[in-house]
Amino acid sequence: MSSQRRPVTTVDPAVGSLARLTTLRRTAGIALVAVTVAAVVVVLIVALVGYGPDTLAFEIGKAAVGVVAVGVVGGLVGYAFFVGQQTLLEEVAQQRDRERRHDERADKKLEEQREAWRRQVEDLKDEHAREDVVLRSVLDETIATYNAVKRERRLIRAAGTDEISEHRYRRFAERIVELQLDFERLRRTAPLVPDARLRRGRETWRDDGGTSTPGSLASTFRTMEDYLHDLVREFERSTPDAGVYHVEPLRSLQSFRDDATTGSFRVLADAVASVVGVLVAALRQPLALPDPVPDRLDAAS
Repeated sequence: MSSQRRPVTTVDPAVGSLARLTTLRRTAGIALVAVTVAAVVVVLIVALVGYGPDTLAFEIGKAAVGVVAVGVVGGLVGYAFFVGQQTLLEEVAQQRDRERRHDERADKKLEEQREAWRRQVEDLKDEHAREDVVLRSVLDETIATYNAVKRERRLIRAAGTDEISEHRYRRFAERIVELQLDFERLRRTAPLVPDARLRRGRETWRDDGGTSTPGSLASTFRTMEDYLHDLVREFERSTPDAGVYHVEPLRSLQSFRDDATTGSFRVLADAVASVVGVLVAALRQPLALPDPVPDRLDAAS
C-alpha cells in the first residue's frame, strides 16, 4: 500500500512571532478591559451610595480609582509597546520575503543560464561532428587518389625504360585524366572545409615541423591537378613511332617515373603530404567549450 508524501511547508519565524504577539495582545486587552470595567463599576457604586471617608467602602473606591488609572496608563503603554514590536516584526518579515524573492530570482536566472550553456555545448558538439565528417571525407579521398597515382607510377615503371607501347601509354594517360579530375573535384569542394579548423590545423602542422604548408587547400589541390595535367598534355602532343613511344623526349613522363629533380614526382608528393598533415591536425583539434556557469549567481547582475 503506497503512501503519498505531503509537501513540507516552511513557516517564517517572524510571521509566527507576529501571530503569537497578536493573540497575546488580544488576550491581554480583554483581561485589562475586564479589570478596568470592574474598577469603574466599583467607583460608580461608591460615588452613588456616598460612603464617607475612613470607611471600607471609601477605601475600596479609592483603590478602584487607582486601578482605573493604572489600567488606562498600562493599556496605553502596552499598546505603544505592541505597535513597536509589531512594526519591527513586520519589517523583519518583509525583509526575509524580499531576500526569498531575491534568491528565487537568482536561482531562476542561474538555471536559465545553465540551460543556455547546455544548449550551446550541444550545438558546438553537433557543429564539430559535422566538420569532422567533411574533414575526414576530404582526407580519405585525397589519400585514395594519391595512392592511385602511385599505383600508376609503379605500373609505368614496369613498362620499360626506353620505350613504351602505344596501348600502354594510352591506358596510362586515360587513368591519369581520371585522377586529375578527382583532384579537380577536391579543389572545387575545398571551400566547404571549415576555415577555423583548417587554420588551427595549419598552425599545429607548422609547430610539429611540417614543411610545404599550403597557402590554401584549393591552391594546393590545383598544384596536384596541374601536375597531372602536364602528363596528359604531353601524351596528347606526342606521336608514336611504329606503335611505340620513345621515353627520352617525354620529359614529364620521365620525371614522373624516374623522380628526376626538375618537375619530379616530389612536387605532387609534397603537396599531398602537406594537405594530409593539415587535415589530420585539424581532425585532432579538441572541441573548445565555453566556461561552465558558476554555482551561485547574483540576481541583480
